[in-house]
Formats: sequence, structure tokens, C-alpha cells
Amino acid sequence: MKMMKRLLMVGMMITGLLGAESAWETAISTDVKGKGGWFTCLNYSKDLFGKMAKNGHEVHFIIYEWKDQTRTQGRHAFVVYKDENGRYYGMDNRLKQPMWLSGKNPEQWVNFFAKGTANKVVCHYGDESVIGYAAK
Repeated sequence: MKMMKRLLMVGMMITGLLGAESAWETAISTDVKGKGGWFTCLNYSKDLFGKMAKNGHEVHFIIYEWKDQTRTQGRHAFVVYKDENGRYYGMDNRLKQPMWLSGKNPEQWVNFFAKGTANKVVCHYGDESVIGYAAK
């Protein structure tokens, strides 16, 4: 048991020295390009995707088409990542913190994230070696 605690402490020290961030910390960071802006979802999602991929997290870049009740329509980009406990979260330029997502694939994530306004996934990109299936 003592050996296990020592190994855990060494691992934590190494992680701290290397500066590795958890996916949550990366997602709430304010130094991501486009954070908080209007019409900056594409730049924000590209930058956040790159930061998460660099830190070794399973991450997905998604663009979807939406249409609301007033027939206003457009496209929106956001990032989905998998946390250390296997849960998926979505983050975009306007959220202050990640949103837990139901589902296991891009279509389910988008429908949950957009709450009924999403029409279809236009683009999904992820590293196949990390996510285990081919992204569209």
C-alpha cells in the first residue's frame, strides 16, 4: 500500500511538472481564441480542439446545421471531449463551463447540445487512434 501511494505521488508530481491540464481545465480556460465572442464558434472550436488534442484527450470537432421555431437557421461549431471517467462533455465559445452530453456519437451529442434545433451534423473530426472509429 505504501508503494502504491508513493507511485501515485510521483505520478502527480511528474504531471504537475509537465503542466498537463485536465480536459475540464482546458475547456474553461479563458485563453482560447474566440472565447465569449459572438460569431466566433469556429475559431474557438478549432483552437480548443488543438489544445485538447495536444494534451492527449479524446476530442471531437463538430459542426452542425440548426433551425429554430422562427425559421432562423445557421451552422454552429463546438467541441466534445471525453473526461477521465468516460463521460462526454460539450463546449462552445459562449458556455462558461462544459455541458454534460447524453449519447455516444456525434448525432446524439448534437441533438442533446442543441436541444431540438439541430438538423444534421455537417462535419465531425477526431483522431481515429484515440476515438476508435472513423470520423466523418
